[in-house]
Amino acid sequence: MEPGEVVILHNWLLHRSGVNRMDIPRRAFSACYIDARTRSSRKSSFSMIFGDGALMPDQVAA
Repeated sequence: MEPGEVVILHNWLLHRSGVNRMDIPRRAFSACYIDARTRSSRKSSFSMIFGDGALMPDQVAA
């Protein structure tokens, strides 16, 4: 990848990259869309990002 380029991968795709030799850190963003009824193995729900009861930016810890 060249600086400023973006790649989109499926979350289950195994992938890797070489060592970052730049002084600027790499950034990554991962999004996984799941049914709102999904619960963790501890029976807790996940944060809602869109829709009724969605997570508000001021509720997110810095």
